[in-house]
Amino acid sequence: MLWAAPWGGVYLTDLLLRRNKFDNAALHASGTGPYWYQRGWNVRGVIALAVGIIVAALFSNSALYKGPLVSSIGGGDLSVEAGFVTSAVVYFLLMRGQVRDQSQALSNAPQSLSSTTSAAVPAAGRS
Repeated sequence: MLWAAPWGGVYLTDLLLRRNKFDNAALHASGTGPYWYQRGWNVRGVIALAVGIIVAALFSNSALYKGPLVSSIGGGDLSVEAGFVTSAVVYFLLMRGQVRDQSQALSNAPQSLSSTTSAAVPAAGRS
């Protein structure tokens, strides 16, 4: 489970960078568009995830594995916190310029194409 917290750090940082605004049509387009990156892989995101997993492993203390930095923190397990924060910071540093460019392109798009993901979800109790 060393991947879960770093994945969360990347995911939530991306949401914050984009202010939860996505081009829904481009998000689901295959082979092209601003979210396709390099053959469908966001290499910067994968790098942030990998760095977060490595840092999480360094601070992991479980029955199966004890990371090399566990003794420096008194035997505790800070893998979740360390992995989340590290991947979030790395992703932010690697993606802030690219997301800014994508956001500007989205804001310049016609209103029919640009929408937010939160607007598509109806409020509870309303139809």
